[in-house]
Amino acid sequence: MKIQNVAAEELKDIRRKVMNAFTEKGAEARDAILALIDRLETSEVEFDVTDLKDEIESIVKDIIGTENQAVTDKLTNAMNEKFKLVQNSIKPNERFTPAIKNQIAAAILRTPSVVGENKAVSDAVQEVMVKNGISGLAFQEIVDFTISNKWEDLNPLYAMLHQTFYTKFHYTTQDMLDVEIFAKGWKKTNNGEKIIQQINAITKQILTQYVYKRQQIAFEDIDEIEQAGEWTRFLTWLNQELDKMIINSIITAILVGDAINTTNNRITTFETIGTKTVADAFTSIKTVTTSESTVQDIRIMCDMVRNPDNKKKVLILTQQELTRLSGFRYAAGGDSFYRMIEEMRGQFGVDEIYITDVILKIPNLAAICFIPDGYWVKEKNYISVAYPFWENNVQNFQKERNIGGQIHDLLSSAILKVTPTP
Repeated sequence: MKIQNVAAEELKDIRRKVMNAFTEKGAEARDAILALIDRLETSEVEFDVTDLKDEIESIVKDIIGTENQAVTDKLTNAMNEKFKLVQNSIKPNERFTPAIKNQIAAAILRTPSVVGENKAVSDAVQEVMVKNGISGLAFQEIVDFTISNKWEDLNPLYAMLHQTFYTKFHYTTQDMLDVEIFAKGWKKTNNGEKIIQQINAITKQILTQYVYKRQQIAFEDIDEIEQAGEWTRFLTWLNQELDKMIINSIITAILVGDAINTTNNRITTFETIGTKTVADAFTSIKTVTTSESTVQDIRIMCDMVRNPDNKKKVLILTQQELTRLSGFRYAAGGDSFYRMIEEMRGQFGVDEIYITDVILKIPNLAAICFIPDGYWVKEKNYISVAYPFWENNVQNFQKERNIGGQIHDLLSSAILKVTPTP
């Protein structure tokens, strides 16, 4: 038998417990239990803690019987305490078999929930836990172990943005050489009061809106999924697909704006970098009049990004543009070779290169460079619900984020435009 969830060290503990728990009278039972543990260690059949506990209790009853009930009770109580420790030491996700995960996923998918309230779903999931003898886990832990998905990891660029608690911040375009900012000197012959620093503060606010994705599945398709035992796989895919599309849409809105949706459905609460036509306190613009940008053009543009705190700087390019710029030949007429992306990061003076085709949405936009940590994102609420439309025999799955973002760090972004002369 193959031991599942019972580690070798735990078996040693059980063996020691057995040796200490028996008197001479129970030597026969002790030897039988130790022999059972020895067989388990070399067996290929699945055998969990509960099965082991049942086998040991059976041995005790068979050998000691009811003639000496006090000994039987003492041994059973001692072993129960040990098994409780063993069971509690097992990591929660190791206790989630595929069958249990499917039951959890089915409970999540089948149970209607109200917007902003997951109590019905939570109760249904906890019912599955009780039925399978698993306790001590919060609802979110159970869901994490079941679908194993972190939305922050779905887009590497989104993960680098600065998540803030604030919806409003202040900035000034004055630099340290401004006479109103520069520190003053004091002579002992000076008369009058010392000069008060004059900062011209400007307020910038992060507005939010609900950004959502909704998926609809026919009951007939859900029945097929249930019969195939694929609840967990389906829920993982659905959860990831909805979150990933929301995050990718937000990144698109940040880089080039939302010109994809109709006016009423657009994502509008993120400051867009790539559509700017005039430089401002947060974005610099470099324009070249050639048909194609060069490595030098992009390097100059990236150097325009102000980075006094040495934060991570990211360059946004299409794959085609990166391939063109990294290509070279050793000799005229020879084959083309391409520099590795690590070398190109050094050439451009950036920490990361993020590949995407969305910048093609803006005419003449060749590249974007910015500091993601200098872009502040505020999220006020996150909603994840499932609810049926019995009129149409469909189940809806919906995720929403009340969210928005603005560039916070001064001159922390730059864009390169290619506008060839006619």
